[in-house]
Amino acid sequence: MKTLSTSILSLLILSLIICLGCAKKSDDFLRSGLSNEKNHKYKEALADFNKAIELDSSNARAYLGRAMVGCKAGACESLDADLSKYIEMTEHDLAIAYIGRGISKRLQQDFRSSFNDLDKAICIYPADIQSFVFKEQFLKESGDSVHLREFRESLDEQTRMRMKTPTKECIIDVESTEGNKQKHDIGK
Repeated sequence: MKTLSTSILSLLILSLIICLGCAKKSDDFLRSGLSNEKNHKYKEALADFNKAIELDSSNARAYLGRAMVGCKAGACESLDADLSKYIEMTEHDLAIAYIGRGISKRLQQDFRSSFNDLDKAICIYPADIQSFVFKEQFLKESGDSVHLREFRESLDEQTRMRMKTPTKECIIDVESTEGNKQKHDIGK
């Protein structure tokens, strides 16, 4: 009887070890989310990023992924929180996170916070022209002609020339807080 109990216990422990090894991990869901995003399956990607965060709340890349696909999947409510969490947790790709949060703040008509985030992105990665063109566009939209003039005067000639030539990445569609689609050609 004792041998049978020991055998059953050993079998249960072995089964548990095998099952734990088969369980999906946070990074598995992260990879699946990235793949789904690439294939424009935004709702599936969002579900994958949510599961990755549920399994490992310290997975910074899952927060960035969820922020990037959230609005595409119709779930923008966690955008600011996800980007802020990503910024807090990592030192990688911070310029992207600050640009994203700056755009989000602009959509909420919080221009001051938007400008602060875009300034941080510019300081982190001044070679990326997107931060400059977003800031100029948002200054125009805010109606702050004094700061717009000061901003333009602070730019060197090379940066001004790069801003006049919009790239594919500098044309975005954003949804305003009123739900209207707006196309921003931020290169003009």
